[in-house]
Amino acid sequence: MGRPIKAIRWTCDHAGSEFGADSKTISARLRQAGTGAGEDGKFSTRQIALAVFGDIDGERLREKRHQANLLEIEEKRIIGEFFDAKRVIQIWESQLVALRTALWNFDAPEVTRRRWMDELKAVAVAEYQENPLPVEAAEE
Repeated sequence: MGRPIKAIRWTCDHAGSEFGADSKTISARLRQAGTGAGEDGKFSTRQIALAVFGDIDGERLREKRHQANLLEIEEKRIIGEFFDAKRVIQIWESQLVALRTALWNFDAPEVTRRRWMDELKAVAVAEYQENPLPVEAAEE
């Protein structure tokens, strides 16, 4: 049988010089992957190889997930569960303009009409970009 083979352990500097890569880049990729050094402060060959050459299986999985997300968005758009945000904003803005115009032309004292305009301006756009409760539910 023979002696057991001792695993090679790498520092980022040693790996950088061996693989012709910047040790800071290797270190950053290890951190990004959530890979920590062992008790000896070094990394395994597999960890270094993944940092230097990348993880093809991980990349394929990310690509598949991305494609699945795009398909889900398209499916929701087709069945009407997903709306074009730009179009919704355009419609909302045009409705606000129409509402402001109608209120401004309403037969009421100017001070009242200005108060209405100020109240409309005070409504935060963010309130409409989230999922607010319907008026009936909010009053309960």
